[in-house]
Amino acid sequence: MNSLNDLIGLTNEKRKARIAISACKVTGETFPHTLITSIGGLGKTTLCRAIANELGSFFVEREAFSLRNPEQISDLLITSNRDANAAKKKLFLFLDEVHRLTLKMQEVFYYPMKEWKICTRSGYRSINHFTLVAATTRKDMLDDASFVQRFENQWEIKRYSVTDICSIIRKLFIKENISADEYVIRLVAERCLGVPRQASNLAIKMRNYVLSQNRRNLTADDVNNVCNIEHIDKIGLSEIHQRYLYELRNSSVPKGIKSIAGKLSLHEDTVVGTIEPILLSLGFIDICKGRILTEAGKKHLGIT
Repeated sequence: MNSLNDLIGLTNEKRKARIAISACKVTGETFPHTLITSIGGLGKTTLCRAIANELGSFFVEREAFSLRNPEQISDLLITSNRDANAAKKKLFLFLDEVHRLTLKMQEVFYYPMKEWKICTRSGYRSINHFTLVAATTRKDMLDDASFVQRFENQWEIKRYSVTDICSIIRKLFIKENISADEYVIRLVAERCLGVPRQASNLAIKMRNYVLSQNRRNLTADDVNNVCNIEHIDKIGLSEIHQRYLYELRNSSVPKGIKSIAGKLSLHEDTVVGTIEPILLSLGFIDICKGRILTEAGKKHLGIT
């Protein structure tokens, strides 16, 4: 498993994590409950795995959408606690896309996170101290007054710098035996929106393209050709993001999420969870009173 030293970027998060890890090793306490907010693809899961590895904790990972009712959450806590005890380790529970939990299901964590007790039909059941790290792309969908306040750490991961994305792409190209000069690497990085997952995906598309040309060297023309084929625009927005923006461009009034999802032939959760976060982080849309284009969004589309 990776350590924090293996991760590119995340400078601030790694610094805060190392401080907490050092304190835990001195005091014997569990790592603080931590809520991590960011758009998708910025390395929330990888960061949590590295922290758990350095702590020597018993790592359990779950997607929030897989938990359908409060009983499943209680079962997860009881089972994971039992397995951690058997391994003689402290439980480190990572829950991804936590905003998928209803407010009622978020309440199930209240007692376990602070009182180390689980409410069952037969009464309260005590468990050992554990760490809950929850990740989300939509913090606004969480119960801020109660659930969010139970997290001692609340971290927001920003999109990566072009320099860090260049480092990620350079490392991938070396691994894949693809040659590219620094100018070309930067051209690719500038189409990645500061998102490591997109950098990885785009680097593989670049590799596949040059291999199809019986070459292993990537040129600036190759970068442009791949982006044209994949319908990736000048800053890295995919075709579905561009279609979303054009839906707002063609509307003179704010549009509802149902209308947009219908036009894109996508489920509302997909639009809210995977498309809108990146557009919000770019400042291209506003969702306070329906969905509207901001001035930055209009500028990107060339609207004067």
